Amino acid sequence: LRVDGENFAAAPVERILARHPEVVLAAVYAVPDPDVGDLVMTALQLRPGATFDPDGFASFLAAQPDLGTKWTPRFVRIAATLPVTETSKVLKRVLRRDRWETDDEVWWQPEKGGAYRRLTVSARRPRVSQASPIVFASGLASAITQTVTMPPSPSR
Repeated sequence: LRVDGENFAAAPVERILARHPEVVLAAVYAVPDPDVGDLVMTALQLRPGATFDPDGFASFLAAQPDLGTKWTPRFVRIAATLPVTETSKVLKRVLRRDRWETDDEVWWQPEKGGAYRRLTVSARRPRVSQASPIVFASGLASAITQTVTMPPSPSR
């Protein structure tokens, strides 16, 4: 991942997220952003019967001394199961391709360090071109309903 000029691997972030008491499996991957390169997105599989608590999750992240300042996920996808290979390796290419265009619950942190909000996306439509991050970002902005208003670019 490359966020705001800093390169880092997903594995250390995944290990931190796996320490959360409700998380069974965590996958961390990049989604493009025209201003900072990438934004961090995570897909979480929770323990049976667990529900995602956005405030509790933000508090958990804030309490992790080894979580880099640019490692905090801006998008959190809550999935019943994650796509895996026959050898149980998470298929991140599928998660990257789907981004938030999924039936799974997705949460978004509009401002770095701010509260997570439920990302409500209108009816499914064709994916925005992956070739242009600017078109991609404007596609996201138009896809978000009145529940969440996305700024033209993320705060740094």
